[in-house]
Amino acid sequence: MFLRLDDVKEFLFPGAGEDDSSYDAEIVSLVPIVQAIIETKCNRKFESYTATHTYLGNNRSYLPIDDLLVLDSITVDDKALDEDEYYLYPLNEMPKQEVRLANGVFYKDSVITIAGMWGYSQTVPEEIKLLAMMLIRQLLFLGMRFKEVKERGGIANPEGEPPNRSPEGYVLWTEDMKEIINRYKRRKYKC
Repeated sequence: MFLRLDDVKEFLFPGAGEDDSSYDAEIVSLVPIVQAIIETKCNRKFESYTATHTYLGNNRSYLPIDDLLVLDSITVDDKALDEDEYYLYPLNEMPKQEVRLANGVFYKDSVITIAGMWGYSQTVPEEIKLLAMMLIRQLLFLGMRFKEVKERGGIANPEGEPPNRSPEGYVLWTEDMKEIINRYKRRKYKC
């Protein structure tokens, strides 16, 4: 999770104090939901993590990859590549989004294994955290409204919950939110 509970509470209820735990469970349950919404919209992971990713060759000298921050190793069909056998692109930017061979191609049946640190950056951008808190605010207050309807005897649906659709279906995307998404949306790197 890339948000701290105390930060979200201060954003939602400024000055309420850390002792108020009225909505802690709801907030904690919404954090992974909004993180998934943002990462899906932007087509990238914002938290860095260490892993090994496997790709299949594409009969080209370049291979699009997920956002890569630190490279540990690249192997093609269990043969480790030396540093002079490939380049990571874009050259002067992070994260890296493509591996290019100095010579040859990634053959269609080849298996490319890349170990390293993945993600957009080692720390989640503040704008992405702000966007996540804005989404939590919308979804939390929507849940409060449905709960109030049920308590007053009204019927949102038989269980008093929102109709069965994904949380993203309830988000009202403001222009500010759209701008943040567009700034961080992963675009295909042009070869």
